[in-house]
Amino acid sequence: MRIRPWIVDGLLILSLVAVASGIYRLNLTLESPRAAVGQPGEIGALPDGRVLRVLALGFERLVADLFWLRTVAYVGDDNVAAAGYPSAGALAELVTDIDPGFTSVYVLMNTLLESLCGEPDAAIALLDKGLRHNDYWRLHFLQGFNYFFHKHDYARAATQMQLAAERGGPAYLPLLVTRLYTEAGSLDTAIAFVQARLAQASTAEEREMLETRLQVLYQARESGETDALRLQLPKGEA
Repeated sequence: MRIRPWIVDGLLILSLVAVASGIYRLNLTLESPRAAVGQPGEIGALPDGRVLRVLALGFERLVADLFWLRTVAYVGDDNVAAAGYPSAGALAELVTDIDPGFTSVYVLMNTLLESLCGEPDAAIALLDKGLRHNDYWRLHFLQGFNYFFHKHDYARAATQMQLAAERGGPAYLPLLVTRLYTEAGSLDTAIAFVQARLAQASTAEEREMLETRLQVLYQARESGETDALRLQLPKGEA
């Protein structure tokens, strides 16, 4: 049966209205991130990204880009930073629900969650989601980093790093994988890991965080410490 053109046009208009409504609602909450629920940095209820993906009618990336721009504005707000980015995880989920293939969101928001927010479990969950949709070496690499530093799960860290190496990662990754299997937990391995991630850092904030972490590791090694597990990194750096 042939669908009448006016029906198609009507569905398209309804979809556009729904997407525009979602963007408008997010704009309102992000323009006043403290007023929505009375807590600094909190933005309250967000639209359902999975519904928006359906309504996008094949323009998922365009719609996700619009929400991502607003997320970047949220992250760049000084008041939100002072509050510890409490809604960062929810915004990352929203954007990646709309477009699960948006790899840049997983990369950048992982760094925010695991370092600046101090929420490594949320970072690991976000990367797990990303890896279900994207077999991208950098996501494996970052997940390996999370398992090494935050979970001290060296077997999983080595597996993720090996997957990163097999999927087009830098040439130094196989050596790091070998170190993980043979010297897991040592400060030298931890230093090699941070140096490897520093080479892939994409923002000034991430580079600063990694350089601070690297200095702590260097100082610990100079003092005679050998076990990364016994090392207490500054708050927000572990």
